[in-house]
Amino acid sequence: MTTERIRMLDDIDFSWNGPQKVTWSERYNELLNFKKIFGHCNVPQKYKNNPQLGVWVHTQRCQYRLWKDWMDGIIQPENKPALSSCGMSQEKIDLLNCAGFLWHFDHKKKSNQKWDLKFRELCDFHKVHGHSNVPQRYKVNPSLGRWAQTQRTQYKALEEGKQSTMNEDKISKLESVGFKW
Repeated sequence: MTTERIRMLDDIDFSWNGPQKVTWSERYNELLNFKKIFGHCNVPQKYKNNPQLGVWVHTQRCQYRLWKDWMDGIIQPENKPALSSCGMSQEKIDLLNCAGFLWHFDHKKKSNQKWDLKFRELCDFHKVHGHSNVPQRYKVNPSLGRWAQTQRTQYKALEEGKQSTMNEDKISKLESVGFKW
């Protein structure tokens, strides 16, 4: 390589040692910064702003499961590598717990929380209007109108024996505020 090329690479801060390995503590601090911004530690696995952080969070969950299985005696020493090779420790678990880290992120629970939020919006609509027949194109809250229509579609699918997200609990809640199918 010519000295000119070397100088040009030095000018752009080229790393001659290859990519630098980020420590666990550095990623943990990135997680804390993420939490400051978003209020939680549920970094998407394919987080566009910092893909490595999303992968790291997923890895922590995987290492925790391995560590827990080892500690519970599910993994026998003769069948798996030593506990230290999984990378998890009680100290790391304690730090992540203090940050509010969720070891198992339940996508279904998040979906139920969204449903409950829309149901509360429906209850507010009912209090104001005296009924729960939200227009499909409700200008004040268009997403509530679409959600109400989706509930009817899911109910119909359930009635026809098709796959549906509707269940008896949701039906009971909706009918408690006079929702019409």
